[in-house]
Amino acid sequence: MIRALHVINGRFFGGGHRSTLLLMQALDEGGKAQTELCTLGEGGALPFNGRVPTVVPFDGRYNNPQVLVGTAMRLRKLVRSLGPEILHTHGLDADLIGSLAVIGLSTRHISHLRITPVFDPNQSWRVALRRRLFRWLTAAKGTRFIAVSEAVRQQMAEYYQIAKDRIVTVRNGVDLTAFDGSKADTDVDSASRPIKIGSAGRLAPMKGFEYLLDAAALVKAQGLVFELHIAGSGSELGALQSRANALGIGTDVHFSGQLEDMRYFYRQLDLFVLPSVSTEGLPLVVLEASAMGVPVIATDLAGAPEVVDDGETGLLVPICNAEALAQAITRIVRDDSYRNQLAQAGLAKVRRDFSVQRVAAEVAVVYADLVES
Repeated sequence: MIRALHVINGRFFGGGHRSTLLLMQALDEGGKAQTELCTLGEGGALPFNGRVPTVVPFDGRYNNPQVLVGTAMRLRKLVRSLGPEILHTHGLDADLIGSLAVIGLSTRHISHLRITPVFDPNQSWRVALRRRLFRWLTAAKGTRFIAVSEAVRQQMAEYYQIAKDRIVTVRNGVDLTAFDGSKADTDVDSASRPIKIGSAGRLAPMKGFEYLLDAAALVKAQGLVFELHIAGSGSELGALQSRANALGIGTDVHFSGQLEDMRYFYRQLDLFVLPSVSTEGLPLVVLEASAMGVPVIATDLAGAPEVVDDGETGLLVPICNAEALAQAITRIVRDDSYRNQLAQAGLAKVRRDFSVQRVAAEVAVVYADLVES
């Protein structure tokens, strides 16, 4: 059985981490690979589903050559000790450090591309150098790439100037036994209780939660009574709380923090909204909400259109547009029949196309091809 060491940043926890853990579990349980987990930086206190990762010290400064090389050498020592056939890295920092760590070793490298890049014409020389270094290292090692959506495949190929035939698209999946369509209440009676709108993600600028708050204020001005629940933690919590208070919706918005049981979170909702503005790949939260039978609104960004068929399995809205977001929320909430239609169609699509077992099977093919090449 192929042995794979998965490496991810342990200094925060988000959808990419949960997708990685799901993939590892499906590979192990399906007998397709034997996996182990390594985190760069901290990780012992993060919700890794019972896994105890090996922690490689890392302070997050991968633009610092001394930190980069030092972390890579520590990871290299771990790789030589464990002897995996494949080092499977997740995230830009893990990808760069991992590609440096395996130079000269027999261990093969897979980079799992989970987000779309930010094209900045005014990028710093450090960013430009890091891109060139990563392109050189991965070319020298013959790294294979897995993209979580076709949008990620196309954009990362352009960003890093990687031949597209080195990148395989394997769309994210969800555990359909855990997220099982068991939305408890599909009927909204705004006369008897508030509408429950939810969102989830790291509280960081790229997630666009300020536009969701602005949209919520517009919805409230139309007379709709709601509760907005936002799950996740991050540096923008204070700013978002202040914005909600300034908009006059402070008592309507609830920041739930980092949740371990997302199933319970989705089960309480009438509608799920993802307002991201950049760097998405194929959002796991959209898959999970749809798998629970909750209708979804998402920004028309990266891999979201590969899950959400606009007007059929959910609604797509332009990024950075609170007015369009408010209109979409109002449309779904005020039309029970349409809301249930979207929910059922979204559930059917996720059940058909987005199981984590399908992801594991496709990744196992990449493993076998790489080891045998």
